[in-house]
Amino acid sequence: MRSGKINIIGVLIVLALVVGAIFIHTFGPYYWDAVNMKEVVRNTTITYQDRGKGKAVERLTQELYQRDIPDYIEERDCKFSSRGEIFTVRCAWEAQVAWPFTSITRLMAFDIEAKRGPNGWID
Repeated sequence: MRSGKINIIGVLIVLALVVGAIFIHTFGPYYWDAVNMKEVVRNTTITYQDRGKGKAVERLTQELYQRDIPDYIEERDCKFSSRGEIFTVRCAWEAQVAWPFTSITRLMAFDIEAKRGPNGWID
């Protein structure tokens, strides 16, 4: 028999699920883009080491397009450098994200770097 009382625990669980879903919907895509960019930067670094900067820039452009990386991440956000036999590609970008149901915005910054030498990846 139901007494007509509201189950506080059930309400709190539902509220937590709703807030979590809103958080994931709002911020999740930006973090997912960062995960995808790790692979893009690694692939670009391999090309930079093996075939030079020109081909690496082409590879970067191709990877950004093929992986549907949003326009807020551009080629100009990535820098190429080399010292001796160490090749580095670093991509850094920012995204302005609006909190749902408010006028508050948050600046999210991402920075991904890959270094590769003659013996493989350098941490």
